[in-house]
Amino acid sequence: RWCSVDTNFSKTQMTSSTSPPKTDGEGIFARSSDGTLPAPNPLEDANQVLLKYCSSDTWRGTARDVEVEAPHPVSGATTRYRVHFLGRRILEAVLATLRREGAPATVYGAQATELPDLDEATEVVLAGASAGGGGTTFNLDWLRSELRAHNPAVEVLGLVDSTFGPDLVGLDYSQGTACSQMGLCSDSAFLGYGLQAQEGLWRVAPEESCNAHHAQDDAGWKCASDTHVILHHLTTPFFVRQGLSDGLISDPYVEGKLKVDGQPFTLATFGREVAGQLEQFPTLAATAEEGTALVKAPGGYGPLCPKHETLRSTPDTFNVTITPSGGTPVRMFDAWSAWRQGAATSVVVSRSPSDTQCP
Repeated sequence: RWCSVDTNFSKTQMTSSTSPPKTDGEGIFARSSDGTLPAPNPLEDANQVLLKYCSSDTWRGTARDVEVEAPHPVSGATTRYRVHFLGRRILEAVLATLRREGAPATVYGAQATELPDLDEATEVVLAGASAGGGGTTFNLDWLRSELRAHNPAVEVLGLVDSTFGPDLVGLDYSQGTACSQMGLCSDSAFLGYGLQAQEGLWRVAPEESCNAHHAQDDAGWKCASDTHVILHHLTTPFFVRQGLSDGLISDPYVEGKLKVDGQPFTLATFGREVAGQLEQFPTLAATAEEGTALVKAPGGYGPLCPKHETLRSTPDTFNVTITPSGGTPVRMFDAWSAWRQGAATSVVVSRSPSDTQCP
C-alpha cells in the first residue's frame, strides 16, 4: 500500500503528511446556501469535523510501533519496517479534543471561531465510507456510551457507506480461493483467521457487545464480519448506504469464488444479496441477535450504482435517485429524513437499472 503496488490504495491511507490544509466542502460537508445543491443537506448546519484516515486499520487499532517483515513489492527483497496502527486511539484523541478534555477549545477560520464543546451537543452523527464505514460500524456503540457518560441527553446516530457486503457468516467457502490457497474452507476458518490477524497486528479494540454475545457460543469469529455486526449487534440508531454494483466491495466475493445458496457470486448476486439485507432493516428487532436492545429500526439506501465511497462526493450524495414503482425520485437524504421521522419509506432499494439515476 505504501508503495502503491498491486492495490487500489496508496500511502495516503497510511500518513497524514499528504493531507490538504482544508476539506473541499463536498458531499455531506456541502452547504446549500449558495444554491448549487439540487436538494437540502440536513447536515449542513452542523459543526463538521473531518477525521483523516491515516492508520490503515479501519479505525480499530491500538498497536504502536509495530515491526513488520515482508517482501519489498518491487524488488522482492526482505524488508523490515515499522508502522503504527492507532485508529481507535486517534478517534479517542479527537473525541477528547472536541470535549475539551485537557485541551483548549478548537478554533477555525480567519476569525478564530471557537468550536463548541462537544458535551453541549444535542445531536452527533458519526459518518464514514469504506474503511470509515467500518470504523463507524465498530465504534458507534462505544461512541454513544462515551458521549452519554457526560451528556445523557445527546442523540447519537451513525451513517455507514460502502462497507455493507453480503454477510460473510453462512457463505460457502469450499470452492473459494481462500480454501484452495490457504485451507480456509469455512466461514469460521476464514473469519477466524482474519480476526487472529487483526488482533495480532492491529491489537483491535473489540466490538464489546458482539464479543460478549458470542462468548456464550464460542463464535467470536463472527465479529470479524462488518455486516454481521451491523445486522446483529449495533444498537445505536444507524443508516446504511450501499451501491448494489460497488465493484470494490463485491470483488472479494466474486474473485474469491464464494458461493451463496449453491451459486457462485457474480456482481448481480452481490447486488441481490445486499438489497435483501437492506430490506430486512424494518424487522431487525425480531431477527438480530441483540434485537431487543435496538433503539430504532435502521434506515437504508441501495442504489444500483457502482461508485465506491460516496459521502465526500456532491454528485454521488445529491444527484443519485431511486424511483420506486409509481412513485417519485428519492435521494439518499430523502430516505435519511424519512428514517429520522419514522416514516415507512426509511429503506429505499433499487429494483432495476431503470429505476436508478447515477452521475
